[in-house]
Amino acid sequence: MRPYTLTALTYDRKADDSMQTFSHISLDWVSAIKAGRFDIPFQSVETNCCNALADIAQALSDDAGVQVFSFEYIPGSVSDPYELFYRILNWYEQQYGEAVIDQLIEDCCYVYHQDLVKAWYLKDHLYRDEPLLFDQASYEEQEFLSGIERILDRLSQRRPFLVLISQIDLAPDIMQQAFIRWMQDKPQPRGWGIVGFIRQARRLRRLQGQPSWQECLRILERQELIFPFDVTPDQMNASYSWHRPAPIKGYRNLYRMLISAADTFAYSDVIRIVQLVQPRYAEQKAGQLLFLSAYSSLMMQDLDEAIQKFTRAQDMLQSTNNEGILTGSYYWLSVCFTLRAQEKWAREAQEQCEKLALEYEDPRWYALSQFAGYYIDSHLTQHRLTPSNLRSLRYLLSEQSFDNMLALTFTQIYSNQGFDAETSSRDYLRNCVSALRIFRQAGNHMGVSIALHAMGVVYMRLGNVRQTERLYELSLSIRDQYQSKADLVPMLNALGYFLIGKEDWQKAWTLFDRALGLLIENRNFNEASVTLYNFIWLYTQSGSINQALELMNDLLELMRIRDIESVPFRNLKDLCVLKGWLHILLRQPVQARYCLVRMQGYSHLHETSFTGVLRDVLEARLALSDGEQALALRETQKAQRRVSHAHDLDLYMETSLRLEIARLFVDLGHKEKALPIFTELRHKAHRHQLDTLAQRVSRASLGINYLAETTLPAMSQPYQVLLDIAQKETQLLSLQNELSQYHQINLLMEMSAESDSVDRFLQQVIDVLDRRIPANEFAVLLTGTSDYPVHSAYTNDVPANRIRQWQSRLPVTNRHQQSFTLNDEECLALPLKTEALEQGWLLLSGDAQQRQVWNVNFLGLFAQQLGLILDRRLREAYLEHRNKTDLLTGLLNRAGLFERLKKLFAQLRRDTEQPFALCFFDLDHFKYFNDHFGHDLGDGVLKALADQVNTQLRGTDELCRLGGDEFILLLPKTDRASAEALVERLRTTLAKPDWWLSLLIDSTSSDANPVPRNEWITASFGVVVLDRWPPDGVSRIDLLAQGDAAMYQAKKQGKNRVVVVDYDASGCSESD
Repeated sequence: MRPYTLTALTYDRKADDSMQTFSHISLDWVSAIKAGRFDIPFQSVETNCCNALADIAQALSDDAGVQVFSFEYIPGSVSDPYELFYRILNWYEQQYGEAVIDQLIEDCCYVYHQDLVKAWYLKDHLYRDEPLLFDQASYEEQEFLSGIERILDRLSQRRPFLVLISQIDLAPDIMQQAFIRWMQDKPQPRGWGIVGFIRQARRLRRLQGQPSWQECLRILERQELIFPFDVTPDQMNASYSWHRPAPIKGYRNLYRMLISAADTFAYSDVIRIVQLVQPRYAEQKAGQLLFLSAYSSLMMQDLDEAIQKFTRAQDMLQSTNNEGILTGSYYWLSVCFTLRAQEKWAREAQEQCEKLALEYEDPRWYALSQFAGYYIDSHLTQHRLTPSNLRSLRYLLSEQSFDNMLALTFTQIYSNQGFDAETSSRDYLRNCVSALRIFRQAGNHMGVSIALHAMGVVYMRLGNVRQTERLYELSLSIRDQYQSKADLVPMLNALGYFLIGKEDWQKAWTLFDRALGLLIENRNFNEASVTLYNFIWLYTQSGSINQALELMNDLLELMRIRDIESVPFRNLKDLCVLKGWLHILLRQPVQARYCLVRMQGYSHLHETSFTGVLRDVLEARLALSDGEQALALRETQKAQRRVSHAHDLDLYMETSLRLEIARLFVDLGHKEKALPIFTELRHKAHRHQLDTLAQRVSRASLGINYLAETTLPAMSQPYQVLLDIAQKETQLLSLQNELSQYHQINLLMEMSAESDSVDRFLQQVIDVLDRRIPANEFAVLLTGTSDYPVHSAYTNDVPANRIRQWQSRLPVTNRHQQSFTLNDEECLALPLKTEALEQGWLLLSGDAQQRQVWNVNFLGLFAQQLGLILDRRLREAYLEHRNKTDLLTGLLNRAGLFERLKKLFAQLRRDTEQPFALCFFDLDHFKYFNDHFGHDLGDGVLKALADQVNTQLRGTDELCRLGGDEFILLLPKTDRASAEALVERLRTTLAKPDWWLSLLIDSTSSDANPVPRNEWITASFGVVVLDRWPPDGVSRIDLLAQGDAAMYQAKKQGKNRVVVVDYDASGCSESD
């Protein structure tokens, strides 16, 4: 069923035609619902006749076996946004019983929402008092609406129904979001539908400030359901300068001067003047000046600069009332991105231009926004514009007095794209001549050049080669005289491509080389791709196949780096076929077959007639090389039929393809099929007086290679620099995309900043996932390395045996996403890619219904960000640990000691009666070991010392290394007697050689000890004791100094001693 456009429909009870029209429309709607062929679940009709249509549909519903529901949105009358669904469910309950509705809720709604939906349906006051059941952006609301949608599908199987909604533009935002989603999904035809009515009289006023509904309307307009606004005769007849909106009052003279400069193509002067005067003006005027500067940069083919200026101008104009310039900036931004072959951004800018034109009720910019969409289609995606499209475009532009734009449109569309069977070349030639007159009257030299170029294309397809050459040369001379160097490139390419057909190889090479030099200078990747393709065709036709193939590989690499599939007039499918043909010419069938296989991955791309015929020729050549004569003959005949019906091939392209087909017939032994082709081509060449073409046909008919064998110089321009620049820009763009994705998950960063430990942070992550994602179990599984010893599982109370089952199913390396089923549960494991962990997984488990609504892209991004945060937190913890740890012994270093003392002092201040002791000790005779056995052995002694001392300590004691052979022992809750006994026991242990002798010899016998007894390692200990915390506090520096003095006192007494002193607070520095 086709939706209706009722913009101009009015209701008149006295007019039979109106009633018949309404009856026909209503009957069509009801019949479509009954037959289950309502093609989309939502339509909108802009009319004042909604009540009449609703009444007629209600009258027809009983006979048709269809239920019709009428509903009207009135501000303030509906507290529950889902009241519409409640009324539908209530009617079916009255007809089929309460049990049916209960069963549908259980079957169609998620488990965790069934009680909620039942409470809402039963009008439980706890839910009905809150009209918004969920947050607007949450998963829960989407699940609720999906469940309601499934319920409606099931109910329509019992009895089809149609919902007529009056004043649908007043629907709550939640319902508008649902309508948008249903339109975008475009489900299969079903037995229910919604028709919304918008009253014309109040529509535009009502839409102000409703972005959701504007988005909904834009989708409807793209589906051709409604026209966005009525165009008054005054607007249609108004004269409007399409590229320069009206200036702001207060600086008209400056504005007019800049416009005059632009009209005379003094774009560089405009840019310099704007740069000079822009700082003098406020944002509104500065934004308009920057718009003119951006337009001038675009005209000078400096696309990067133009894009930056248009974007900055938009930022300045967002908060102003400069509606025309703001809308126009998005139009020209779309043109910039189109010329750079960046389709996604071009369409975003075009859609924003269209949206603003609708918001500001500006039919002129709306027409241009539609032209921008057509321009993207013809320039990038190569969708052929049908006669209907062209008529619509002609209407839009001509009704808005865009004569220049209309002329430019038709000439560019023809020269870029060709024509289809329903339109003759003569008609297009008349369009071009008309455009030429318009451009001449306006003094638009660029337009004149474009029109001449388009006329040359027409004459070329008509076979008038001489006229084509004259028009091309005239167009090039006009651009050379009046335009910038960058504007020469299209004509240099066009004339060079034409000269290939005339076999004027050297002149064509010179033109292409000049074009490529200009493009490299301006970093124009889009046109550079076209020029590189022309070089490939030149080398191919001149017989330099190896040079052509090498250049083809570079062109494919350039397109891969820039991640584009199409450039003007060519896409990856075209290039793959042409590369395969080059391999055939080099007698490399294996590589040619690979090109055909690779081409299958681009089935979504447009295929030109030239590519289609060449693909058939390639298939035939491959079949012939495999000995499959019958298949080769079928493919050859298929190519012959295709080329005879092609309407977008010029004379030289058609000749090349027909010669290939004729050669195939000869190689297949069907010379009788080849002879008519040679004869026809020879007559055509003589008729147009094309000697070079006739010679090529003669060579092919005699079995000689019709491709020339001319040696052309290698390309002089360093085009490889384009590859380097594209690679750098791609890397920058990738980085920007990653940054924008990370910005979407700021919640993780905020949680990480607020959490003082990794454990608490990960548990918060699990809690957030448990609240927001429909799943039964969540887990973060971590396995650390030697540097990051983390071995943990953070879950929402998942049993340990379940975790072990998960771990047994996960691979050793977490490089890729994993999906598996375990105990009838769907499991999804996403890798946490971090170098700080040996293994890390974010794992979800749930039933099949829950698995269907998991947003895997969002979860993958969530896991990626979580991995980055974990990597940073673990590295920070590791660096903090290293900063406070002695790398040799693993003990606390000086920084770690001071931090530990700070925490101990805080405890002692809270419990002033608690004793504390600090032991400062130094090794005796350690220098002897370093001097006689080397520093490696000395390091081993220090490690062994740390191990030996730690075996003698209590759990609350802590050993630290200050540096060298000096150590500190912290003894909390230790009085004088206990400290003296512990340290004396430690001194006795260290005085024995057992703990270090094994480093020198295998035996532990003292008799075999190579070290003299008077040089055995011992230790001298100085102990400082605090019986209680002094009122004035304790200084860490003084405490260490007193311990150091006590240790030196033990040294003076003969070493291997213990000296214990009480802390002396008199004369100390300020306490910590």
